Amino acid sequence: MSLAPHLLVAGGLEGAGEGDVVPMADAARHHLHRVLRLAEGARLSLTDGSGRSGDAVLVEVGARLVGPVVVATPLTPRLVLAQALSKGRRAEDAVRAACELGVDRLVPVVAARTQGRPDERAEAAIVVRWESVAVAALEQSRGVWRAEVTRPVGVDVLVAGTPDALRLVAAPGAPALPSVVGGARPVEVVVAVGPEGGWAPDELAAFSAAGWRAVGLGPSVLRTEHAGPVAVAVVAALLGRWGSERPAGGAGAPGATLPGPSVEEPRPPVSGPL
Repeated sequence: MSLAPHLLVAGGLEGAGEGDVVPMADAARHHLHRVLRLAEGARLSLTDGSGRSGDAVLVEVGARLVGPVVVATPLTPRLVLAQALSKGRRAEDAVRAACELGVDRLVPVVAARTQGRPDERAEAAIVVRWESVAVAALEQSRGVWRAEVTRPVGVDVLVAGTPDALRLVAAPGAPALPSVVGGARPVEVVVAVGPEGGWAPDELAAFSAAGWRAVGLGPSVLRTEHAGPVAVAVVAALLGRWGSERPAGGAGAPGATLPGPSVEEPRPPVSGPL
């Protein structure tokens, strides 16, 4: 039997309970009624993207909850993917896979080798598009936490930010990711992935000077759209985010949590080719 459609409801589920009708956007109702051809009474799974989820049935004006709203415990550490913009939809492919894996925040990065320098209007369009991809990935993967998308930033801003996080920059030839992350107990992990052609030498030097740690993602060189999701998956597995299942469709248990933060041992500076 196929799973009930899993939908993000913009109105939120805070304070809602069994029997309440949750409104849905016109586009969502059209998709359910006209595209999926679901009749009233069809089973649905709802989330507000803030950790709340619940089972429901389709009604004319939205969805009626048929059970309690379940509130998930946020998984730790928080995972952030800083993905350099690339030509075509390669960055969006990375966003989609990272969201399916449960990344918490997405940071578009304008790197030296990014093809085309987006102006303010283009930057706003990037945020809108990435948010759309994140929502679709949330619904497809039956997640309950919607990834935050920030405005695009330059490498200088990225390098200087999140000083309290475990900050990793993907670089072929660098120490293997498990060897760098193993034993760490951070509250947040930021993974930076360069565009096609990788980071420029001065960018890599800036990462090193700011204390970022270079990590390798295996013996082969990955495409930019694959590197970020691979790193997110490995970090999530190493640091316990896969220790418990997330609630999906209102039937779940709290996520795993890790103690933190703790003092980490000094690591060698960024090195190796990119």
